[in-house]
Amino acid sequence: MDSTTAQISRFAQALRYEDIPPAVRDLAVQHIVDSLACAYAARDCDAARIATALAHPVAPTAPGGNDFTGRVIGSPDLVAADLAGFVNAAMIRYLDYSDTMVPGGHPSDCLGGLLAVAATRGSSGKELVTALVVAYEVFARFGASAYIRKRGFDQGLTVGISLAAGLGNLLGMSVEQIAHAVSLTTVTTVSLRATRAGTISMWKGAATAEAVRETVFLAALAERGLTGPDKPFEGRHGVWEIVTDREFTFTDFPAEGGPYLFETNAHLKYWPVEFNTQVAVWAARELREKVALDDIAGVHLGTYWSAWHETGSEKDKWNPTTRETADHSLPYIFSKALVDGEITIATFAPEQYLDPGIRTVMDRVTVGQDEEMDALFPEVIAMRVTARLTDGSTVELRSEKARGHALNRMSRDETSAKFRQLVTAERAGAALDFWWSLAEQDDVAQGFELLA
Repeated sequence: MDSTTAQISRFAQALRYEDIPPAVRDLAVQHIVDSLACAYAARDCDAARIATALAHPVAPTAPGGNDFTGRVIGSPDLVAADLAGFVNAAMIRYLDYSDTMVPGGHPSDCLGGLLAVAATRGSSGKELVTALVVAYEVFARFGASAYIRKRGFDQGLTVGISLAAGLGNLLGMSVEQIAHAVSLTTVTTVSLRATRAGTISMWKGAATAEAVRETVFLAALAERGLTGPDKPFEGRHGVWEIVTDREFTFTDFPAEGGPYLFETNAHLKYWPVEFNTQVAVWAARELREKVALDDIAGVHLGTYWSAWHETGSEKDKWNPTTRETADHSLPYIFSKALVDGEITIATFAPEQYLDPGIRTVMDRVTVGQDEEMDALFPEVIAMRVTARLTDGSTVELRSEKARGHALNRMSRDETSAKFRQLVTAERAGAALDFWWSLAEQDDVAQGFELLA
C-alpha cells in the first residue's frame, strides 16, 4: 500500500474512545444530534422518497451471520446496508442545514453510512462516536490537503475515503482490510462538480449519498477479503496524478502528535443555507437595522474565492428555479434575509424563490472576490457588505465567524432547540435524552426506535 493509504488505515484501526479528548467526544455527539435533526426533517424529501422505494425490507440475519443490513433514520425496517446509507445521507444533506468542514464539504454525510451499519451491528454509542471521529479527522485532512474542488472534482471522494476509514474502525477491521476499503472507495467515488454548477438539480443533495452507498458496499467487500489497488493515491493514474495533479501530505494524525482537526475545522449551521452564505444572513440582518430597503440603490458583497465560486459566480444564482439553486444563491439568500430578517426552511419553497418581488431586490446585488476576505479564509469566514444608498452615501459593514463556526460555536441548548424545531414534539424529548447521552448507550439501535 502507498504511504497515504497506510497513514489513514493505521490511524483508523488504532483509535479508541479512551484516546479521544472529552471536548472532541462532546463535539462528536453534538454533530450527531444536529445531523439526526436534519435527517428527520427531510425524511419525505424527493431523494429519500425515490430511494426508499428501492430499499425493500429484508429479514434480519441470524446471530453470527454474514450481515449486510442497515437502518434508515425514521423507519422501523431493515434494508440493504448500502441503500440505508444512501437514504440516511440524502436526508442529512437535503435541507443544507447540516455541518461543514472548510475546505472539504459536509462530513456528516459519512454519518449516514455509519448510522446505517451501527444500528444493525449492535454498536455502542462509544463505538459510533469513535468511528465518527475517525471519519472527521480523515475528512479534515484530505479536504484541506487535496482541495479537489479547484480542479472540478466533487465532494464524494472526500466522503468515501473518510467513511471507509470510519467503517473500518466501527467494524473492527484490520489495517489491511481498512487499506483495501480505502483503496476501493478512492478509485471508485471520484465524481465531478458539474453537480453543483448552473441550475442545480436534486442530485446536489444526493451525490455524496451515492458515495456513501458505494463505500458501505465496498467496505463490506473489503471486510470479506476483496482487495483493492495497491497505490490509489500515489501510484500511476492515482489521486496525485489524475485528481490533484500534485503530491500532498496530511497534517499528522493525533496518534502521530498532530491535533484533532474536528475542533478547528468542523462547523454547524445556524441557518438552513450553504455554509459560505451564513455570514451573509447576519450581514443582511445588520444592514436592515441601519437602513430601509427602499433607500438601498445597490449592494456589493465582497467575499473569498470559494464563496464567490460556489454561490455568486453564475447567472443562474440570480435566477433560481430550483430549491437546490436557491439555497446556494448568495444574492437570493442575502436578499431574503434583508427583506424577511431571517432564513427558514420555508424560504426555499417555490413561491418564495420564484416571487417577482424578491427578484427586484436581487437585481440590486452584486458579488465579487475581496482580497482581504480571501486572505482570512479558511480560518475565518468573512464577508464585506457595501450598500450604496439612493442619496449617494454608502454604508459598509463586515460579517464574520457566523454562529456555528468553530470560533463561535453553537451551544448544546441551541442544538437542542434546532432539534426540537425539526423533530416532531412527541419524539423530540426522548430522542434528545438518548442521543445526548450516547456515550452511555450500549446499542445505537435503541435510538433509532425513538425516531421510527
